[in-house]
Amino acid sequence: MSTSILCVGTELLLGQIDDTNSGYLGRVLADKGIESFEQRKIGDNFSRIKSTVISMLENSDSIIIAGGLGPTHDDITREVVSDVMGAEMVLDIDAEKNMRDIFSRRKREMPQVNLRQAMVPVGAQIIPNENGTAPGLICPIQINGKTKYAFLVPGFPHELKPMVENTIIPFILSKEKTHHVIVNRTLKSWGIPESELSETLENIIEECESGQVKIGFLARGINGIYIKLSTKALCIIKWSVHK
Repeated sequence: MSTSILCVGTELLLGQIDDTNSGYLGRVLADKGIESFEQRKIGDNFSRIKSTVISMLENSDSIIIAGGLGPTHDDITREVVSDVMGAEMVLDIDAEKNMRDIFSRRKREMPQVNLRQAMVPVGAQIIPNENGTAPGLICPIQINGKTKYAFLVPGFPHELKPMVENTIIPFILSKEKTHHVIVNRTLKSWGIPESELSETLENIIEECESGQVKIGFLARGINGIYIKLSTKALCIIKWSVHK
């Protein structure tokens, strides 16, 4: 199941907050052998988010959308995905109870605006939030006659990571007919310019690129040039039964 990553928030486009979620999500997908198709960032604009979600799902089987699940007027990810699903939004009693419990433990009264975070598109599955008020969501979406999935998670890394590792990754892997691993190796060179190194390895690069190995160069300044090799292989799992 190929997966794309969309980070939502005007503050990301303005550089007011550094986007660390994209890097984390790319690494965790690669570690689990899940194909990562593309990554994008988008501001808090309903029509732009909607068109971007549809476009990305046309090219991949699922999308992880980080951000836009807060209680304020500019947190619109839920509403956008609900519109793409063509589904009504309803108040989820369990999500509401979880939020009220959190505020109660903090000895604070919950503002009514927080109820927005408990609004869930009909047909979506809730991902429990261990560290905050906004639940994550697994939303099935029909694109060109095929069921695809939007995974909605908060933008705060300490809330996002448990949802991704405990729920989303296992969900994606459960949809895979076969399981692959991505293997990476790095060769380090020093004293040879990148262009000269590319010419020297031209035949090897051509042979690898026509097969299953991808080669890339990473300039590391005084540390020289790193040659990055990666390939994807089928993982064979052997089951044993103990009596």
